[in-house]
Amino acid sequence: KMPLLSKLVVGSHYVKLDPRLPFKKDIDKIIFKKHTSAFHETSLLQDLIQQEIDTIIICGCTTSGCVRATVVDGIQHGFRMIIIEDAIADRWAQSHQQSLYEMKAKNDDVIRSEKAADFLSKIGDRRK
Repeated sequence: KMPLLSKLVVGSHYVKLDPRLPFKKDIDKIIFKKHTSAFHETSLLQDLIQQEIDTIIICGCTTSGCVRATVVDGIQHGFRMIIIEDAIADRWAQSHQQSLYEMKAKNDDVIRSEKAADFLSKIGDRRK
């Protein structure tokens, strides 16, 4: 339905990891997804369980699609979902606001990036 999706292929600049992220090849893992939720037909759930992770911080696009689907699936799997309000977006402001409102109403933590960065700096890098 969306012609631009055909540009989201491995190796294209549309899917490159932001170089500002502290990605560690020997520790971190990139999961390629083909569906709306990051949990659907990926190893994400198994990876999180194996590492005894109970909280997920969400950012990305689109609020009404991938973000919301991943948040719903995460909650259904028992994870605490923290949504970074200023690090998610949608094509339409109305869809973004409605989805954000509904996620806030369903006990999701919705915070700004400054608060998330402060929290993460206090706990440090716990990757093994």
